[in-house]
Amino acid sequence: MMFRKPILVLAFLLLSISIFAQTSLIGNVADEKGKPIIDAIVYVDTIKTATKINAVGYFKIEVADSTETISVFSAKYGYLTAKYAKQERLSFVFSDVQKENQMAKNKTSSSALNTLNVQKDVNKELFTNIYQYIAGRVAGVSVNNDNEIIIRGGSSWELSNDPLFVVDGVVVNNIDNILPADVDQIQVLKGVDAAIYGSRGSSGVIEITTR
Repeated sequence: MMFRKPILVLAFLLLSISIFAQTSLIGNVADEKGKPIIDAIVYVDTIKTATKINAVGYFKIEVADSTETISVFSAKYGYLTAKYAKQERLSFVFSDVQKENQMAKNKTSSSALNTLNVQKDVNKELFTNIYQYIAGRVAGVSVNNDNEIIIRGGSSWELSNDPLFVVDGVVVNNIDNILPADVDQIQVLKGVDAAIYGSRGSSGVIEITTR
């Protein structure tokens, strides 16, 4: 019995080390001609980081061993994703074709679709839930009978077409409990503006500010 406690403590420490173990990763972001893309944003498992790309296109970041993917996003080129397997170096090379496709996408889909000042809407009390309100008042958005929302013109690079919901600056799973009467403003984002949320915003973003 007297040895059980030290053994448990040692096991906990070993488990903690394995969970929080990190590896230094050096990455390079460039176009197919080798020109560095210094405005690219780095994502770790779809989470945006504050990592900066230097003048020659390189970045360094500490990555948890449990990480599965590293992605980069450029407003001019779009997304590139690589599987992470504890390697020490990764290179991301954007092609001219990707640049042309992204430029065409940016032209055909505006960024901020719509901003609606709900507080000044005298008819908001007529809607019993937020989904009815969005369907009846917010342009560029479709809502089906199951309250599934699709932002028209959004282009997901994941399997889901569900938009990201952000309420008062916090990402939430759904907006079921929000009443139109409690809302101050609704903003719908897609394209480049939605990219600030990383891959989670690839199907568009609905930002809601409550009173």
